[in-house]
Amino acid sequence: MAFELPVYAADLDVARQYQLRATIINGGGELLFSGGQALAGDAARVSLRLSRAGERHPSASLEDTHWKLVEVGGQPARVQAGEREAYLLLLDGLASGGSGCNKLMGRYTVGTRSQLTLGPMASTRMACTPELMAQESALHSAFSRTTGYRIDGNTLELRDDDNVLARFTSRATP
Repeated sequence: MAFELPVYAADLDVARQYQLRATIINGGGELLFSGGQALAGDAARVSLRLSRAGERHPSASLEDTHWKLVEVGGQPARVQAGEREAYLLLLDGLASGGSGCNKLMGRYTVGTRSQLTLGPMASTRMACTPELMAQESALHSAFSRTTGYRIDGNTLELRDDDNVLARFTSRATP
């Protein structure tokens, strides 16, 4: 089923990231399909794949998966033109990634019942835009407060006891 939602470039800020979500509900109010993804403000054309309600996809693995940052501290991830997206990669006790400007590295441990600790994390010290510096600070805070994680399909949530601190989506390792 095709559907178009025209959005004018003048209405978007290329320095920001947006969330696109869609649901299809039948006349009785029953959810049939849903889906969503994060988009850069300069995306020209987007196709959104919806999943049938109740359909389960195999979950990505915590380790050896390229996790792209979607949200940190309740704010959408920012991508600066010409810079790499913020990401996290966990492999053999070593955590590496990027904040969108600086590279991050440190250690992690995985415990029973989805326990996870990250850090302390070190980073390179390149100057970034104020928005990316705020994102980097929020990432360091999220990493230091992480006590557990949750994976649902291709979404990773870093959590403390009560809150989602950061959210990532998996993608093929570059």
